[in-house]
Amino acid sequence: MPCNIPQPGETILLMDHLEETPVTGAEIEDWTKRDPVLSQAVRRRSKILAALHEAHPGVSRMKALTARSYVWWLGLDAEFEKEVKGRNKCQLHQAAFVSAPLHPREWPGQRRLHIDYAGSFHGEMVIVVLDAHSKYLEVHLMKSTTFGLPSRN
Repeated sequence: MPCNIPQPGETILLMDHLEETPVTGAEIEDWTKRDPVLSQAVRRRSKILAALHEAHPGVSRMKALTARSYVWWLGLDAEFEKEVKGRNKCQLHQAAFVSAPLHPREWPGQRRLHIDYAGSFHGEMVIVVLDAHSKYLEVHLMKSTTFGLPSRN
């Protein structure tokens, strides 16, 4: 066993001094084809895409929610798009999903106020008044929660 094992930082610095990468993409592709396990995975890409598309989630959901959690390979997104666009059934149903128009909320003619006591704070009661339409909030401290009726003279 060699007594001088380069540390990861040293290895990176050594890579900076290389004129070309030690491994090319073509070599990796060739090794993948010769490897018994990896070659099966490459051959099964179409089956993997079909399984991921089984629920017909569409291109975006297929990319985001299903596939990237389980598999990845170079050009996967382009293969997703090709898979979905190549299926007639998906293309027929694509136009069927029309978004519904937005209906703005209609406000009632009169304004509503929400009024409530929020409890005791340093011996005083807190009254909260909220305008339901504008969400305007007022908070006041009150010494008492009762008030006297006006006298009739």
